[in-house]
Amino acid sequence: MMMAAPGLRADWRHSIDRPFLVESRPMIAASLLLAFTQTAAPPPPYAVPPTRCYSSREIALDWRDGTRAIRIAGSLTTPRGGGPRPTIVMITGSGDHIRDQIISGVPMFGLIADSLARAGYNVVRTDARGFGAATIDGRTLDPPGWLQITSPERYRDNQRLLDWLVTQPGVAQGGLILLGHSEGAMLAARLAADRNDIALSILLSDSTAPGYEVFARQRTNVATRDGASPEVAARLHQLLLELAAFLSRDPGNDARFERLATRFREAQAGMTRPVFDRDFLEFHRTGSPWHIWWMGYDPWPDLSRITSPVLAIWGARDDATEWRTHAPILARALSAAGNPDFAVHILPDQDHFFLEYEGRRVDRHPWARTRISNELQALLLGELERRFGPRGRACAD
Repeated sequence: MMMAAPGLRADWRHSIDRPFLVESRPMIAASLLLAFTQTAAPPPPYAVPPTRCYSSREIALDWRDGTRAIRIAGSLTTPRGGGPRPTIVMITGSGDHIRDQIISGVPMFGLIADSLARAGYNVVRTDARGFGAATIDGRTLDPPGWLQITSPERYRDNQRLLDWLVTQPGVAQGGLILLGHSEGAMLAARLAADRNDIALSILLSDSTAPGYEVFARQRTNVATRDGASPEVAARLHQLLLELAAFLSRDPGNDARFERLATRFREAQAGMTRPVFDRDFLEFHRTGSPWHIWWMGYDPWPDLSRITSPVLAIWGARDDATEWRTHAPILARALSAAGNPDFAVHILPDQDHFFLEYEGRRVDRHPWARTRISNELQALLLGELERRFGPRGRACAD
């Protein structure tokens, strides 16, 4: 496995007709987005302008997941002209996302879907279970209700959706494509491992390491940004690993919990504002089935069963799912599966969401003013055309 040195772009490809290779070019340095903060009520999110290039219709599928009545709800976008077409199913990341996956006032999925539909692909986007028009027993959840919904539940929803899609006349045979972001990429990978009708899985900002490792690294990065020294950050990282093990194995052990709380307090004694207080620990102990499931999940067994084509993309400035950790794991797992066709791309100067402002990355996301990276969109459209052939000239109003 070749690794790119800091400051270089890496594109890894392994396919039948193209050997494993690395291409590099200088990468422009920039700061990673930390968070968008707003004290006053923000303006409305940006809306994708209406177009005559495609049409969208609502879809709603009702099914029972055990004792629960589930409604899967979303949009099916079809380009002008009709006929069976490759169909891209978009899967949102973790959170109370509706189908557009709005990030800092920008419909990330809505913008990508607009580009894909203009290029001639059917696109399906769905609301996360319990949000938007997707209901549980006829009701929706209040934020942060998504923490009560685990990935296996969302996986089952997407299985039902895919089973329905393959029966639709507008879906080209052999043209089912998954596109997931973050947790949605994890779900796409699991679906690709279990199904034999996936033509391509596009994994954006995928998390491929065991959940407890990702949890500890993400929270350690937060502590570092909040002023923790390298020594304090190292101690907190070890404590976070212990917390993850505790939550996934023995969350009811009060004595062990108290010992962990004391050690967290002592480790942060020198910080101006401790990051991991008792409320943080109690929240993860009692309020989040999603976190407890995630910390016990290791993606390797699923990744190492995927034999269908995979396109994986990370931003070089993503500190939520750092490519140096996650990309090599994916490449090793797909190689172990004997997968003959996968590509890994690291996009320079991009963060977890691939958003830009006026053509460049910035330190934060101005509310409702960023757009999807041109480089990401060009990569997606280029790979799709290479695999599925030209769809004709992209539609423009």
